Amino acid sequence: MTYNNNKIGKEDVYARGAEKALQGKQPKLNWIIMQALANAMERLWRNDILKQTYNLRGIEKYAIIENLDYFFDRIHQLFQPDYHPSVEDMIKVPIRTTGIVQAFYQVDREKDIFLHFFD
Repeated sequence: MTYNNNKIGKEDVYARGAEKALQGKQPKLNWIIMQALANAMERLWRNDILKQTYNLRGIEKYAIIENLDYFFDRIHQLFQPDYHPSVEDMIKVPIRTTGIVQAFYQVDREKDIFLHFFD
């Protein structure tokens, strides 16, 4: 997604959501090229050396995105024109954060029980 060519600011996407901010401004995708790209990515993912490197994440100092295997295993589904992300897809997408993200949940009002999560 190119913000400058479409004259859409990142703030627009964050404030209004990508779908509304880009409404009517998305380029048409060439699905033959998209399928060729999916095939190339699948072939790359089947490479034994790449899989061995992926399995070393966390042990060695490789900066590999979490859940990469989940998406590469489903590459052809992701590259379909009628693809819509599932809840699991959305949960597994990495979101870059800076600082500490906190969430508070009140579990029981009567007993005054709260959960406090840090990420």
